[in-house]
Amino acid sequence: MNTNGGLINKNVDVPQGADVQLRWVDIKGNLSVEGKLSLASSQIEGNATVSGPGAGLSLFNDPGNHFYRNLTVNGAGGYYDGSWINTGLGVYSDGQQVDGSLTFTNNTGSQMNLSGSMTVNGSFTYSGNALPYAGGLTIHGQQNIS
Repeated sequence: MNTNGGLINKNVDVPQGADVQLRWVDIKGNLSVEGKLSLASSQIEGNATVSGPGAGLSLFNDPGNHFYRNLTVNGAGGYYDGSWINTGLGVYSDGQQVDGSLTFTNNTGSQMNLSGSMTVNGSFTYSGNALPYAGGLTIHGQQNIS
């Protein structure tokens, strides 16, 4: 499924096994990703959660995506992007922003790929993952990295 532009006035769920691309959308509700979502130049006004064995979120395009609340990636198996380990959260262009907290936890089969830039205005938690945090985020809130 590919959607280009528009307002979505409800919660959005990307089910396991789905491969979805959304561009220039404004999601007023929460976002739940159990499959793969490629998101470009969009706004998520609710909380966003990425979780499950095949779950992954790819952020790209300029201007970047804007998460007004929290973004949580927990227990995500990720998607293949050319690395030896899958990617649970891929940031492939600059200007990505999370106003709430960013939580990346328990991702034992996936990594955070930061090829682009992301600003986190709230707190950042990184723990229980396959790889140590390698830096690359601009974080304005509290950090809990273990």
